[in-house]
Amino acid sequence: MVAFRLRYRRWHEDSAPPLRKGPIFRVSTEAIGPLHMTQPPFTISVLMEEDDFNDLQNEIALQEGTRFPDLHRLQTAVVRFAVTRIVHGLKDGRFLEPPTGNILTIPVEAADLPAIRQLFQEKTCTYQIRQGRDLLCAVASPNDPTRRGVIGLQTVAPTSRDLCQTCALPDTDYVCSHLMHPEIQAMVQRGIIEYRELLSALCDLGKPEISRPSKCRAGGHDCWEWLVESELSRPFVPVSPLTLPEAFDYLDVCWRLAFGKRQSLVQPKSLTGVAMLSLPCATREELSARLSALVDVLNSLHIPNERLPDPSKVRPGTLNRLQACLKGCLYAAEYPACEHAITVLRAVIDLRDCFQHGATARELPTLCSQLALPFPLPAWGETWECLRGIVTGALGVIREAIRRYADAETGTPS
Repeated sequence: MVAFRLRYRRWHEDSAPPLRKGPIFRVSTEAIGPLHMTQPPFTISVLMEEDDFNDLQNEIALQEGTRFPDLHRLQTAVVRFAVTRIVHGLKDGRFLEPPTGNILTIPVEAADLPAIRQLFQEKTCTYQIRQGRDLLCAVASPNDPTRRGVIGLQTVAPTSRDLCQTCALPDTDYVCSHLMHPEIQAMVQRGIIEYRELLSALCDLGKPEISRPSKCRAGGHDCWEWLVESELSRPFVPVSPLTLPEAFDYLDVCWRLAFGKRQSLVQPKSLTGVAMLSLPCATREELSARLSALVDVLNSLHIPNERLPDPSKVRPGTLNRLQACLKGCLYAAEYPACEHAITVLRAVIDLRDCFQHGATARELPTLCSQLALPFPLPAWGETWECLRGIVTGALGVIREAIRRYADAETGTPS
């Protein structure tokens, strides 16, 4: 079920102080909250100071040795950053209440500039497959002269980060949600791949604009849309009592594969707390105890300083250290999913605090939204079963990213 529809409106530039510029989006909401109430559309602007934009522009010009930097690429990086920031905010429940006047402005802070700089330099594409040191395109045309074979139903061909920059397929972080089945072919001159060309794609809505798939992006076709799927109404599926402890075990195994067999990630203080994760509950007190045991295991994660890019800049807390570690070693396309998974785990910790400290109980509706739980909460036992499944899923996302990282480091095919 679609919870939000994000539509691009325009690129905004202030004509009077304070001078800011950035993209403006329109958000329409559907099925928000446990009663599936529809809220009126509202506008979100992601604006950065003009001085910051100009500084980035000049920095890029200096790095590329040109007097005329690619202004379009820089604007694209800002738009990609804005889509990611808005989508994460919607998923985390920060925008569930429409802003006053139906307009919300999100400022781009100085801490955000490195992310925009990275987006300018890198392309994100979910159709990339890394095998050891090699990069493959998984949507190669069957007629691609450089094709190497078939994986499942996908034809693969060699590519590189430089070649991917030449491809007109929009980056994953702002491509239209309705674009499907792109087909790309290498253009070869004298035995050398000059660039990779986007031949065609399909539109899930059958829009004629798909004839120009390179413009199926924010700021391209007017029909561009980004869908944020709702998790609030997903059905309750019971999991095995051992699923959550096993998820921690498997995460630890993949961590050891990536960073050394003696580098244990999960180091619980006692086995009693781990055993509690497999127990059911029937009362509020028991749910609070299960949550405390779960948080204790999360707090037992051990990330040594040598796994952190800059230990002095990492805030205290195991999840902060884990996030810094993953951000430093994962590829850019892998990291956002892990960041969201860690956000889910943080929400579990905050939920435990709600149960133990009445002063934070007012945050419960927002936390339920972040965790895809109905509010008011269902029966205590059902709430615990849902939480076990949610945490297992979040750990699985992190585990698989670490496993792929380990495979890439060792050259093992994924």
